[in-house]
Amino acid sequence: MTDSEVLSQNEMDALIDGVADGEIEADTGIALPAGMVSNYDFAHPAHKLNSRLPVLDVINEQLAKYLASSLSASLHQQIEVTPSEPDFEKYQDYAHSLPEAVSISQFKLDPLQGNALLTIYGDLIFMMVDSFFGGAGTVEEAKAAREFTPTELRHIEHTREAVFDSLVKAWSSVIQLQPVFQGVLSSSQVTSPANPADVVVTSKFEIKLASGKSECHVVIPFSMLEPLRPQLTNDLQKMREHDAEWLQAFSQQIMDCELELSGVIAESQMTLDQLLKLKPGDFIPLGQSQTVSFSSENIPLFDATVGISNGLVSASLSQWHQSPNHFSQKGGRTL
Repeated sequence: MTDSEVLSQNEMDALIDGVADGEIEADTGIALPAGMVSNYDFAHPAHKLNSRLPVLDVINEQLAKYLASSLSASLHQQIEVTPSEPDFEKYQDYAHSLPEAVSISQFKLDPLQGNALLTIYGDLIFMMVDSFFGGAGTVEEAKAAREFTPTELRHIEHTREAVFDSLVKAWSSVIQLQPVFQGVLSSSQVTSPANPADVVVTSKFEIKLASGKSECHVVIPFSMLEPLRPQLTNDLQKMREHDAEWLQAFSQQIMDCELELSGVIAESQMTLDQLLKLKPGDFIPLGQSQTVSFSSENIPLFDATVGISNGLVSASLSQWHQSPNHFSQKGGRTL
């Protein structure tokens, strides 16, 4: 539909007023005779475009967290992944919305029937490669299609594996999925599918690097998710309860983790000449007992006063650097 075929607001208001005043006759359009029915295409029902799968929103949030963690570890920088609300659209509309520079992988999600797609934008791939090799990660927006280099293909593969692994974890509370990579689609396969009117569920994820952001999409045919519709629409509260139970169990177990604490007990200054003259047995004056800042994994935790307790060098905790609510122990305890 072109812009010229769309009624303006004034035209719509005039049409409504005309019907209300009786100037325009209603119920004069083309309608089926009484007793007749219209065809309904069960293969492509329009109601799918207005569907809502609330549990899928939660799954995508979890997937984004897993994917951010995986990409951050591989690229050695903090990566943010933000999910958008899933789109329900015809495949042909989705395919025509894509830029030319993309990588589209086809894969199965056993035991579900059908094929899904993973779309990775070209500029995201280029930013990842540039960042991985120490560059600023800034690249011009990729508009024209071109062949990906071997290095770019390896990063596409790594990203695909990260998405697959995140999919398995995120969906585990609903169903145990097994992604199976089938191949990369050509541009003709993408724009000319066998069933262009099929409804797909598009989950879009914005991936933000230090230097920029781009997108990747997980595209699943609605028909693949149809058997799971009861779980994806009715079990949202149950899923949240499951997450709460998992979080509580995880919190209890993490309290038993051992942390390595480090702190500079004392500092002293001397000239280079004094340093070179030191011999075994020489004493270095350290001054009186002082406050020491202790940390773990370079995260400051608390201040403590160093002294002697029961014949051992000890530290008496004086104050936390963060709120005590973050920790199970309070100040005043000798470590």
